[in-house]
Amino acid sequence: IRSRALIHEDAALENLWIQGLETERSSLASESLEAQQTSLSQRMAANLEELGCERLHVEAMERQKSNLAEYSLEWVTGRGLEHQRAIAEEEGECERLWL
Repeated sequence: IRSRALIHEDAALENLWIQGLETERSSLASESLEAQQTSLSQRMAANLEELGCERLHVEAMERQKSNLAEYSLEWVTGRGLEHQRAIAEEEGECERLWL
């Protein structure tokens, strides 16, 4: 009878040990999932920031292209030369431009 009680006690302890391991495994899986979600959120934020910077860069390039087109048009129509002359006169460098 005593050996049966010990067998039952051992089985009960083994079940508790198994339950503890399962709880620990579940906890670790949950922590791992949270870490993965945090990492994913951080990568998404970094990607969005990078996309935002790229968008700003593209917008700046578009502005430069527009400014260059406008500047080129001024030179083709002669307004660019007039504009440069006015600037040079303001700076007292008119002679340098016309040499």
